[in-house]
Amino acid sequence: MEQFNTWLQKAQSNDRFVYYEGYFAKDRHMSNNKKEINAVGNSAYQAYENKLVVLFQKRVSYGDTQKDPVFKYIAQKI
Repeated sequence: MEQFNTWLQKAQSNDRFVYYEGYFAKDRHMSNNKKEINAVGNSAYQAYENKLVVLFQKRVSYGDTQKDPVFKYIAQKI
């Protein structure tokens, strides 16, 4: 979370930051690091609400019955 906030303060328009890689929807509830995952997700969403960034995701790999899909969760400075 600290890295995201530091980036947010220094970033120029159109700079991008990958704030999470994995399967956020599941990891934020099931991971051992769920407190940290929730904190960075909340920070990114708050920056979006404050119209500082746009948020989007990019698929890295597809999931199947044996593994979850993987996405990069990206914030882009406005």
